[in-house]
Amino acid sequence: MTDIEMSKTKPQGISAFRRIKALRYHQPLLFDHIAMRPQSGVYLRFNKEWPKVVAAIEGEVYHRIEDLDEFILEDSHGEDEGTARADLWRLVKSLADGMIYHSKAVKAWQVAALAPSVPDRTMDDYRINSGFTCGNDLAANGQSSTMYGMKGTGVPDACATICHADFDRLEQFVEDWIMQPFLDFVSKPFRSVLLKLPAVRRKFRHQSAEVSVVDANTIAACARLFMVMVAVLCAAAAIFTLNCVKNRQMRIVLMGLFALAFSMPVQFLSPRSLPMHTLILS
Repeated sequence: MTDIEMSKTKPQGISAFRRIKALRYHQPLLFDHIAMRPQSGVYLRFNKEWPKVVAAIEGEVYHRIEDLDEFILEDSHGEDEGTARADLWRLVKSLADGMIYHSKAVKAWQVAALAPSVPDRTMDDYRINSGFTCGNDLAANGQSSTMYGMKGTGVPDACATICHADFDRLEQFVEDWIMQPFLDFVSKPFRSVLLKLPAVRRKFRHQSAEVSVVDANTIAACARLFMVMVAVLCAAAAIFTLNCVKNRQMRIVLMGLFALAFSMPVQFLSPRSLPMHTLILS
């Protein structure tokens, strides 16, 4: 069978037109959203493909090692010094290039394997902005959207994120118990009603009623505000209680209890929030 006949029988994969269509579809919402919020970018690790690539490169490196060894063990390299030097350098350079390429591939494999996992809400955010919840079955890379799963399902092992929002425990609490319920039960119904208006629907035709997750900086600011409120309330409660208690022994006991109460929130604060908390209570 000729090469032309083989090319007609084997599958051609995703066509260029399909990939261009996918890029054009995702440009208005997904790519612009990732540009504003890089931590929402999701890419594939290629867990099965990297071992194949590295193994293939290793095979080529061994082939070049054999070529160099055969050249070194030859009894005669000709009488021309320049030709012998050129042949030796060509084989050494070829082997070095293969080894360097191998080290780069291994490094890239390590980076992909150790990349931050995608949080559940970030994955849902990516699915929403990709239009998977609106019936779109075409991912940005031209593949089927099923490889990313449906909203509310787990994160596929093959997915990784460019950068992960480094939340401390207080910020995570604010996101899980304050911000996200607000988005789910207040913002989403309001947007759903608003997008039914013809003028709004024409202007924001690429958007859905689903609400993206909140930016990490916004969550951090809300967490700091929440921390300040808690610290002020703790200080006010301590002052009010101690002013109401006249018994000196009872005051000493209450001071010990309040000292314990003041130290408990510290366990949930990050190093960047601790100075402000200490300043308020000092």
